[in-house]
Amino acid sequence: MQFSIEVTPKVDVSALPATIREVSITYLPGADYRDVVVQAARLRQLGFDPIPHVPARTLRDRTHLSNYLTALKTEADIHQVLLIGGSPERPVGPFTSTLDLLETGLFDGLRIGVAGHPEGMPVLSEQE
Repeated sequence: MQFSIEVTPKVDVSALPATIREVSITYLPGADYRDVVVQAARLRQLGFDPIPHVPARTLRDRTHLSNYLTALKTEADIHQVLLIGGSPERPVGPFTSTLDLLETGLFDGLRIGVAGHPEGMPVLSEQE
C-alpha cells in the first residue's frame, strides 16, 4: 500500500513512518516561504519526497515565486510541486489561479500536481 500525507512547515517530521514516501507541505497565508523550504530540506534528509504547495493567491510577484522555487530546488532538491489557488480572498499579488502560475514558465523540469475544487470555493467566482 502506498499513501502520502500533508504537513505544515513547523511540525516535527522526525517520527513519520518510513512507509510514507511523499509528503506534501502546506504554505499557509501569511507564512514565510523559507519555512516551507526548511521543512522540505528536512524531509529530503530523512528520505522522503517533499511536495511543497505553491499557492497562487499568496505570492507577491514573479520574483517571489522564482526565489521560492530556486530555494526549493537548491536546498531541498525537490522534483515535484502542488499548485493551488490558495485561500486568501484577495490575491496578495498578480496571481489568482494555478493557470497564472503555469504561464510564468518557471516550472520547467518539475512534476506538477494541480489541486481542484469541483464544488467551488467560497472566495472564488464560478469563472475563477
